[in-house]
Amino acid sequence: MKNKIFISVAGLMVFYVLCFITARMCVRDNFFELAKKRQSIRAFSRKEVPQDKLNKILQCAIEAPSSCNRQAWRFLIVKDENAKEFMSKWRGLDRIRESSAIICVFVDSSFYRKQGEDKTQYMDGSAALMNIIYAAQSLGLSSCWVNCPHSEEKRKELLDFFKLSEDLRPISLVTLGYRKGGIKKPARKPLKYYILPYSD
Repeated sequence: MKNKIFISVAGLMVFYVLCFITARMCVRDNFFELAKKRQSIRAFSRKEVPQDKLNKILQCAIEAPSSCNRQAWRFLIVKDENAKEFMSKWRGLDRIRESSAIICVFVDSSFYRKQGEDKTQYMDGSAALMNIIYAAQSLGLSSCWVNCPHSEEKRKELLDFFKLSEDLRPISLVTLGYRKGGIKKPARKPLKYYILPYSD
């Protein structure tokens, strides 16, 4: 009887271990599949993106790495039609007003006062931005990374409209929504094309 109980318990333990390993492999494989399927979508339906999904996306964004752990990213969610109209004109791109939401990624430039750190803020902002894109994809949303103007005149125009701090610097925009129609993702070249040769 004891032997049967021991075998049952051992079998159950093996089953749970196998389930754990399988789950870990699925998570790993799912991310690679997610990255492979991600593509920039420029046409969206009018379906609204729920606020809880936007919150999840930004929660993922703040898990990004940043230089010296500054965590200087700041995010502006634009859903109001008038604000999207302004963003469209400010960027000079009509199609972004058709998205369900626009996330404008900023950094607080007061975190980057040392000489030579002016470029670092763009790296930190872009790391968070990539998390936004992958999080959106995992939630069944589509997105498009949109660069934005970086002149002081355009920066002031944006900050004035939304009444934001002078320390903020816009890095890029991400348009979000549910895709309208389908397009084929442009193919990537073989991996060896992107890897630089090196020899000791």
